[in-house]
Amino acid sequence: MRFLLVGILFLLLSACLSEPDCIITATNNVKISLHKITSDSSNYVKFVTISISGADSVINTLKDSVAFLNLPVNPHQGETTFRFQYKKKINAITVIKTDSVTLSYVTQNIIISPSCGGYVYYTNLAVVSTSFEIIPKVVFNQLSTSATVQTNLAIKL
Repeated sequence: MRFLLVGILFLLLSACLSEPDCIITATNNVKISLHKITSDSSNYVKFVTISISGADSVINTLKDSVAFLNLPVNPHQGETTFRFQYKKKINAITVIKTDSVTLSYVTQNIIISPSCGGYVYYTNLAVVSTSFEIIPKVVFNQLSTSATVQTNLAIKL
């Protein structure tokens, strides 16, 4: 009787194996972590505005200081420029600084299966140009929603 129950359970569960898993990790958001210039510890920054090339809008005055940003790349181009206006203390005086970084990437249309459809993946993320004192570091070069990908780009400011 026990073998019959195990056999029926096996047949029921194996029916689920014929359908593909439509777990999509494709995204057009780049995960940016902010670090202190002197160390790899998080740096909480108060942004005034963030503009994104190819976007019609500007992200205005985030309410809180943040150590992490999740910003979209332009899906119609192979490059996106992010322009950051942020508050920084220099010799006990708070000033508004403006810096930018241009990222390049390759778009790939990938079909997972006929039932899941196709998705656009962004790979080969690279820093093309920047005005930051220290060149931002690409930590993971594929944009992904996966929980294992904590950051794509590390910026020291």
